[in-house]
Amino acid sequence: MIIPHLGFHHIPFAALPLNPDFAIATEVSIALDNSRLKIKDSTKVTTNQSLLSQMCLGDLFRIRVIPSFQILKHCAERPSIEHPTYGVVENATEDLKFPALEVKSLKKYHKIAPKNHLKGKNQATVKNYRALLKRVENVHSSHHAASNLSNPQNSALKLGDGYFTLGSLMLNRYPNLNHVFLSCCETNLGKPNLTDDLLTLGTGFLCAGARTVISSLWAVDDLATAIFTSYYYELLGETNKPSLALQKAQQRLRRVTWEQLYQDFPDLKTVIDQQKKEGVRSQGLSAWSQNMTQYPFSAPYYWSGFICQGV
Repeated sequence: MIIPHLGFHHIPFAALPLNPDFAIATEVSIALDNSRLKIKDSTKVTTNQSLLSQMCLGDLFRIRVIPSFQILKHCAERPSIEHPTYGVVENATEDLKFPALEVKSLKKYHKIAPKNHLKGKNQATVKNYRALLKRVENVHSSHHAASNLSNPQNSALKLGDGYFTLGSLMLNRYPNLNHVFLSCCETNLGKPNLTDDLLTLGTGFLCAGARTVISSLWAVDDLATAIFTSYYYELLGETNKPSLALQKAQQRLRRVTWEQLYQDFPDLKTVIDQQKKEGVRSQGLSAWSQNMTQYPFSAPYYWSGFICQGV
């Protein structure tokens, strides 16, 4: 369990290399402007085998990150829920290609009532999202989000008809919330001030009532996130421990080959072929190759961006 201080909130602890040679060979430059954190990765270790051979902190430990001791106490005092109901918010702006993959995997393990599945612009509205938070215990949000470093209260989830901001979230309490998975960009990206307070969407959901939040440190890749999320829910069903499921899902995504991906997700090749025809390329698809033994998501960017917060 890690409670970071100031800028340490930005570290993907699971990816910390334990080999000093690898650490020297990796350089990341960070540019901070008024509202965004821009990360440029200039990793010199380029081969998949080199990346896979490195021992990282997440290989040895399952990690939970807590914003503060006060929030830890607040989460620990919440009672656990044995049989939670699930709610899903899917592709609120209808411009993402892979959220359906996540939802399909989630529905393998959990029953979701039609009224608790908000899909697209007409259903995934701000009003409906707030109502969903009040009637379910576990929430999976798969859509756009963005942090605002100059004014954290304006960090927001982007929904079908507008924005659900951190400021709005902090004004409410959702006592039934148990587990929130924010499958979105930058949901735990913030700028700590001198008091070490980190105001992010992930922190906001913990303060609003959730016991556990899965959130992101940067702008995550659409395809890698969909696959990671699918693995996470499969492993959560086996372990019922979010931090352990996250650790194992990260390790699995890091070491999966294209051949294994097509076995795990039979519809994936059809989706990717359609993307290629349309000329759409995400960072996660930049590794398109006929080599089925290639590890497309071995770089830490793809697998270490999500963290487990809370208890």
